[in-house]
Amino acid sequence: MSTTLYSGLSRRFAFRIAGEDRPGSIERSHLETMARAMRFQPRYFLRQGLDLAERMPAAIDSTLATFSAEAQRGTEQTLLERLQQRLLSNCRKLPERWAVGQG
Repeated sequence: MSTTLYSGLSRRFAFRIAGEDRPGSIERSHLETMARAMRFQPRYFLRQGLDLAERMPAAIDSTLATFSAEAQRGTEQTLLERLQQRLLSNCRKLPERWAVGQG
């Protein structure tokens, strides 16, 4: 889970992707480098990420509906709403950044 949902916690990953640990700064080139290090073709690797981002909103909504029924009002509901907003935002923004120059 992203620590950026919680004030006062690190805005960086506990790991690096091609030297970058700031989630909002990970670009296509970082993912291509990681793909090569893992012995994947970068184009295939990026396509998988883009496909996943396309399918995520429906899964997020379904999961939120399940958890919302169990979550207590207040902080648990607020956390779920923030998590949903952040994930849906990333599902929109990140593919735009990753798709640049794809062909």
